[in-house]
Amino acid sequence: MRLRWSTESWTGENLVLTEGTRKVGVLRTSALSTSKIQFHGEEIDLKFRSTGIWKTRLEVFHQHELLGVLEIGSSGGRFTTVNKVRFDWKTNFWGGSPAWVNARGVKQVLFKSETVWSSSSGSILIRDEVPSVLGVALAVAGLLCQRQLMAGLLAGLG
Repeated sequence: MRLRWSTESWTGENLVLTEGTRKVGVLRTSALSTSKIQFHGEEIDLKFRSTGIWKTRLEVFHQHELLGVLEIGSSGGRFTTVNKVRFDWKTNFWGGSPAWVNARGVKQVLFKSETVWSSSSGSILIRDEVPSVLGVALAVAGLLCQRQLMAGLLAGLG
């Protein structure tokens, strides 16, 4: 599955995911809170609930059922499904070439934007063996991880 993302608003808080001309859904975030992250689409509805002291651990729900847990750190992330399947967020030194990698080291979901620093639009390739709901959840989780990574890199430059 090949998706595209683009910003819906000038704030960049809402990202639209499309597959060709079909709108898959909208990721709604708040720059001020990790507790207000939702993805709404016709077929896939995801909600993210923050847990833990530092709010870097997000439980991911699909239609009110726990799908997995996303842990976001300053240098990457990890998504673990309820079945204990783990995906690690990998990038190069500069935060480019982001991808979700499985336990065997195979890239399962790959991201590409116009530039490393751009989060306003890009494409996502989800390998065929990844189920569609999990693939979209990883796509959304990857956009959240990349946003966190870029915020950390920019803060380090200041």
